[in-house]
Amino acid sequence: MNVTAFLDQWGMLILTSIYVVGTLALCCFNYISNKLAKKQFDTNKPPSLVAYLFPNVKQQLYRIRVENEGGSCAYNVRIKFNKNISEIIPDCFCKADLLECANFSIGRNQYYDIILCQTYSVADMDVSFDIELEYKSGNNTDYISTFRIDLSSFRWFSAINNQECSLTDCGDD
Repeated sequence: MNVTAFLDQWGMLILTSIYVVGTLALCCFNYISNKLAKKQFDTNKPPSLVAYLFPNVKQQLYRIRVENEGGSCAYNVRIKFNKNISEIIPDCFCKADLLECANFSIGRNQYYDIILCQTYSVADMDVSFDIELEYKSGNNTDYISTFRIDLSSFRWFSAINNQECSLTDCGDD
């Protein structure tokens, strides 16, 4: 058998096999490259802290949740209130002066809860205040976010959550 007869019979099969193997190798390299680029992009996103009121039904507590919804860790987080919390909320659990001195970090998709007060302690009050969050990203960029917390919009929470009527048995006879 000579070379030309061999190439006529098997040449196209060999070339097709080389193209298939090359295409598969290229797909694997592109997948790995895309994965690395996506990981780098996610870590370059700045942190984004939010604060919101988070009622706890079972324990009858108002909590403030400070959550990092950004793509990287928030460093040197400081929390400041525009009002003295212990003066406007009776029986306040939160020690604002200690909290404002604290300096901590919040990782990506993590949160901290600040227990504020029992629900019944503000049931008939118009209580609202601002929270200012100061923090830094990994490249030392400073960020400041301000959020309004209004407990009066949650009056219904303390009304349905009392000793005589829990959420599991309220209205059932």
